[in-house]
Amino acid sequence: MTSTSIGQSAGKTQYGTSIHFTGHVTTVPPSDIPPTGTVRLRDSGVEIGQLVLDAGLFHFVVPYLPVGTHAISVEYPGDEDNLGSTSTLLTHKVDQSGASTSIAVTPTPSVLGQSVEFTSVAKSWLGVAVPPPTGTITYREVGGGDIVLGTATLDDSGTAKFTTTNLPLGTHRFFAVYSGDQNHIFNYGDSLWVTVTAPPDEPTDAGVDASVIDSGGAIADAGDEPEPNPASDGASQPSPDDASGVGTSGPFAQKLPDPSNADGGLNASPDESLFVLGSGSCACRTTPGPTPSSLALCSLLAMGLLRRRRR
Repeated sequence: MTSTSIGQSAGKTQYGTSIHFTGHVTTVPPSDIPPTGTVRLRDSGVEIGQLVLDAGLFHFVVPYLPVGTHAISVEYPGDEDNLGSTSTLLTHKVDQSGASTSIAVTPTPSVLGQSVEFTSVAKSWLGVAVPPPTGTITYREVGGGDIVLGTATLDDSGTAKFTTTNLPLGTHRFFAVYSGDQNHIFNYGDSLWVTVTAPPDEPTDAGVDASVIDSGGAIADAGDEPEPNPASDGASQPSPDDASGVGTSGPFAQKLPDPSNADGGLNASPDESLFVLGSGSCACRTTPGPTPSSLALCSLLAMGLLRRRRR
């Protein structure tokens, strides 16, 4: 007859942690012939490992067990001289572990309405030998309106891909949120700042350079101190019956582009308009043409220039 005993390195581990089961097989008197052969490690009766006895000793190393409670035993089937035996049951509990989740996006930055692809890879925190996490990745912005872009399913390699054309304008921080599975807990993964810009051909209210042009054609920043030129003082306002809101004379007269460069050296291109202050002592360039916003900004720049010149 024989007797088989078993012990374990810990009674509770996290998923992905290796577990050690050790023990020995001994003979029971009156037999004194050392047992030989193999032993089988079982989990709830299912064989999960087999070893050859070494002087009656065994040492199983199990890379991981699924989450849950396991009934572990070792069976010795016997040999020519000894009968077999089975150890008592050990209870081993495995808890869920976490998963790291990366996030990448291409292209970045992107333009409003452009197709953008998010990619994530999920890996178990513990143990490289465990299968990749399963479940889904949800891409969402947290804190800036809690925008949910969409959800992608992890493939057999633990990779998820999601494509969208609905990224909102501006800069946003998106997270890869992992759903969790039987062996891994739900968690917020890595995050990424994503910038979405307006299309370059989309018109905006900012159709004016923040600069003024003196009568010699030089461009001066709005913050510069121009040279005095009193010739512009006392100029009249644009004609009220001008439909464009820009007079043909006065402090703000529109000077249209002239292919022959008859604009006094101001060099307006065909898609620009120049607004000349007074006698031409300064001008404001707008692109592609006058709008209420650009006229207002030109007026502010010009009036500020006049005040400085008066000083």
